[in-house]
Amino acid sequence: MKKIFTAFVVAFIAALTINAQTETRGCAANDVLQQQLQADPALKQRMEAIEQQTAEFAARPHLQTRAVVTIPVVVHVVYGTAAQNISDAQVLSQIDVINADFRKLNSDISKVPAAFAALAADAEFQFCLAKQDPNGAATTGIVRYAKTAPSSTGWGTSNAVKTAVPAWNAAKYLNIWVCPIGGGILGYAQFPGGQASTDGVVIDYLYFGVTPSGAYNLGRTASHEVGHWLNLRHIWGDANCGNDQVSDTPTQQAANTGCPQFPRVTCGNGANGDMFMNYMDYTNDACMFMFTTGQKTRMQALFATGGSRAGLLSSIGCVAPSGGTSCAAPTNLLASSISTTGATVSWSAATGASNYTLNYRVVGAAAFTALTVTGTSQVITGLTAGTNYEYQVRTNCASSASAFTVVSTFSTTANPTVCSDSYETGAGNNTLANASAISVNASIQALIATKNDNDYYSFSNSTANPNIRVTLTGIAASADYDLRLYNAAGTNVKSSLNSSATSEKVVLNGGAIGKYSVRVYPYTGFSATQCYTLTVNVGSSTFVREVNGNDNEDVLTSNFKVSPNPANEFFNVEYIADTEGVATVRMMDVTGREIQRVVQNMNKENNIVQLNVRNVNNGLYLILVQQGEDVQSKKVVVNR
Repeated sequence: MKKIFTAFVVAFIAALTINAQTETRGCAANDVLQQQLQADPALKQRMEAIEQQTAEFAARPHLQTRAVVTIPVVVHVVYGTAAQNISDAQVLSQIDVINADFRKLNSDISKVPAAFAALAADAEFQFCLAKQDPNGAATTGIVRYAKTAPSSTGWGTSNAVKTAVPAWNAAKYLNIWVCPIGGGILGYAQFPGGQASTDGVVIDYLYFGVTPSGAYNLGRTASHEVGHWLNLRHIWGDANCGNDQVSDTPTQQAANTGCPQFPRVTCGNGANGDMFMNYMDYTNDACMFMFTTGQKTRMQALFATGGSRAGLLSSIGCVAPSGGTSCAAPTNLLASSISTTGATVSWSAATGASNYTLNYRVVGAAAFTALTVTGTSQVITGLTAGTNYEYQVRTNCASSASAFTVVSTFSTTANPTVCSDSYETGAGNNTLANASAISVNASIQALIATKNDNDYYSFSNSTANPNIRVTLTGIAASADYDLRLYNAAGTNVKSSLNSSATSEKVVLNGGAIGKYSVRVYPYTGFSATQCYTLTVNVGSSTFVREVNGNDNEDVLTSNFKVSPNPANEFFNVEYIADTEGVATVRMMDVTGREIQRVVQNMNKENNIVQLNVRNVNNGLYLILVQQGEDVQSKKVVVNR
């Protein structure tokens, strides 16, 4: 067994040299480890022992059931300029991120592909800013040091910042140094087994916590580096198709960057490909969402009996010092007085509170807006109508702060729909002759004013843009509005007549060039006084037809369909009539000669006319249906 782990460490170290210069996310953990292995020959043996203990832990599942591990954190903010002296709020946003990511409470966990969803794990780690320091004195867990970096670019990756600002007892705290690193490095961590004096994580101040913009703005640099601190390797094993020592992460060729499309297959790793959404890859913050069950086991092994970080289990860093007051989070959060642009958020008072921090944001937004509140309620203004918001509150005491509450949500009310009947001015647009001219490739809003209202609009296509798509949206589900398209002769060439649908659409590709008209009307006066949005698009590219939608030529783009087609005995002509009345169904050959004619009184809605073709020659024919001003046609084939 020892030989196996020795081989792993040797291969791992060799991979560091190969890949140290190819990392693009800017994680220098492997570079730092290479330096430490050269400076400390005993480190290799200590890492082998940790791998041995990890394998033994993984082989004994009964040892893997434990309570959530709470890790006290001290953040050393080392700054040379005001910009580098990041705010408490930014530090707290980072603690929130790692707490969510390591407990599978991140809001984007739902983005994990279904193929990997069952592997996503709650790692069962939570992090608190220290409430007492190694000497037992009260602390906020945020310590600031005004120190100039040794070079113009920053502190680098030689652990110089740890010499300038010594670590707290690494057996009892996770030390995080926040400073300018330089060299394009986002951060680096020390793997278990290294010297206690340098144990911890270093992150560049630009990438610590939630920041307004950029590819690494969601605090996932800390999730990645703390993963290293908890003994996770890069998911590609730091080698071409390498081994990260976790069984449920697919082998992948190298680091992924940006936001790859799923699946991304490398190293012959199967249909699902790389697990590029794992925190231990190099993708953008917005594209990493998960740890796996295997990674959880590897991290938890450090806290089992004999684990190299088990000392943290007895740390009292998260306990307020004797005589201090524990700062409790607020309770009974409530959102009230919600309007289109505002809401009032309230909570119950917490003992010892000096004030409170209220965070709120649009659900899914990158960053919270933070407000300091002295009372137990706050009116939030300037919100967007019809939008979902989330909020959380933290208690700030004299010498410490509570954790933020679990996120709560509320939704602002939507603006009422307002539209006018401006197209009815003057002569109105109730007839085809009085159709209102509208612009193409633009939307208009209008109103069906009465149960008998018909709205006609005219437009033209061109040789350059012959194809037409007309979309009617914004219809209430209780309404039943229909849509027709007429050519320059006034013939109804396309219709969409869905029942109680919230939208209608017609598509005409390759039609004649010239003037067209659109008719919007309520089906027999159904649900009048309803606003709608009409959009007419013309273009050079063919508009895509929906396979089973209301612009499929053989389904509902016109009032009728013919089946079977081709036929050898008869055609069934199914016709949807708007109103009762006589309709004429004709079958004509390609020369225009009439083969059959059926005149039938049509019922409202569905009708069937059967045309017998047993004695008709094989070939191409045209079936036309005319009712009043509406004339529609379909090509059919007789093939006996």
